[in-house]
Amino acid sequence: MIGRAFRAGGPLCIVLWCCTLDSPSADGWPMRGHDARNSNVSQYYGPKLGKLAWQLFSIRYTPYTPAVAPDGAIFVTGLHGDPPEGVLWQLNPSRGQILSERLLYDSLGRKVLCAATPVIGPDGSIYLGWAAYVVNQRVESVSLIAFGSDGQERWFFEPNIFRQYPAMQEPILGPDGTLYIGLATAFSTGQERGSVFALDSQTGAVKWRWISPNFDDLFWSPVLGYNGKVYIGSRGIGNGPGYLYRIDASSGMLDWFIPIIMGVDAPVSVGPDGGVYVSERAEGHCLKFDADGNLLWRYDPQKSHQIRAPMVVVGDRVYVPAGDRGGMNVVDAQNGTLIMVLDEGRYTHGTAVDRCGTVYFHSESSLTAYDRFGRFLWREYAGPSTTWMPLVIGHNGLVLASNGVYLRAFESRYAPADLNCDGSVNAFDLDPFVQVLTDFEGYELSHVACDPWLADVNRDGSVNGFDIEPFVEALGG
Repeated sequence: MIGRAFRAGGPLCIVLWCCTLDSPSADGWPMRGHDARNSNVSQYYGPKLGKLAWQLFSIRYTPYTPAVAPDGAIFVTGLHGDPPEGVLWQLNPSRGQILSERLLYDSLGRKVLCAATPVIGPDGSIYLGWAAYVVNQRVESVSLIAFGSDGQERWFFEPNIFRQYPAMQEPILGPDGTLYIGLATAFSTGQERGSVFALDSQTGAVKWRWISPNFDDLFWSPVLGYNGKVYIGSRGIGNGPGYLYRIDASSGMLDWFIPIIMGVDAPVSVGPDGGVYVSERAEGHCLKFDADGNLLWRYDPQKSHQIRAPMVVVGDRVYVPAGDRGGMNVVDAQNGTLIMVLDEGRYTHGTAVDRCGTVYFHSESSLTAYDRFGRFLWREYAGPSTTWMPLVIGHNGLVLASNGVYLRAFESRYAPADLNCDGSVNAFDLDPFVQVLTDFEGYELSHVACDPWLADVNRDGSVNGFDIEPFVEALGG
């Protein structure tokens, strides 16, 4: 929800403006999709007018999707194909410099590669999975590696399963400290089935292993619903069906599964109302189920028939990145009807939303932003990217976009307190600052090319009387 309330602020009674989307409480962006629900909604607000802040390029290693710690530190994996090896980097969020680089090894001391998003625990632990040991372009074994806050390996989990196939499966961390991760197989014998593991994040001990009853491919990561249930979608093998599964998070017992024609084409996501959002691979439809598996609606992005990135639910809206020429479809979360299409005719994917409802997404080779009213804000070159490269909104609204070659960071064009957006903080910003405090919506209408959240000078997520003193200090230089 985005709203206002009245608050006494010293000698003045001023309007308090704050963004209060139903975003998870986790600080930073500690895992793929931000949280175990794969919400892709941040507690930070991003730039309303963005520019490139820095970019990371390595001659040897390819950077993939980062995670962000509560203090703003950025962790990202990089890999090299020949010889196959991987690294874990820690980056400075201000300039993107590599602060530390750690080669990755399995429990036998063999180099492994990893393209997965790190998971950052509340105690500073880092979990990477799957990291693959590759010989002659064949995966011989996989590891889930846990590092302590001191950067030292704490434990390895290495399942002994024939022809493991680490695709887009990445771990998620539940609120009770349980790690969940899926694992597919190569199906060369027809005897192995995909699995989901639940692990104790402190010790690596297996709490349970669930094995798929069907001949399908657990290509994507699981998600965790509000109801203590794990959901995971699968792809069909050949022209066979895939499925949506619900597994009890405590016991690992299967509750039910639902056939999906040819399976899903992107990771499942869980909305703030508990609804489960699935992309149908065969026809490219968006499906919404309730928590018990009842189909609530089906939406067809008619110009594309491709949804290859997670859907993002914000309040009563669902952002559906509709792939090739489909644009960003905005759909009513209650009934599945189309509200509007953003960037119509362009290839869209990789969506993230800030705490104020600003939506950022890959649109062909650009990072694009629209506000919560559907108004275009800005577009910056981000490089050609692939559908499985999600966006990340980090500390102080830094938007991170990787395309498998570069990791680029985008920030606001203007400094806090620059309310007339002329590139300087001075007395000419006083009247716009007062207008934001007293007439937020009026400021938005009269300063379309500027950002009212520059008035949040103390960066606490609200515009109120507590910003007056920091604003005065900013005027003084």
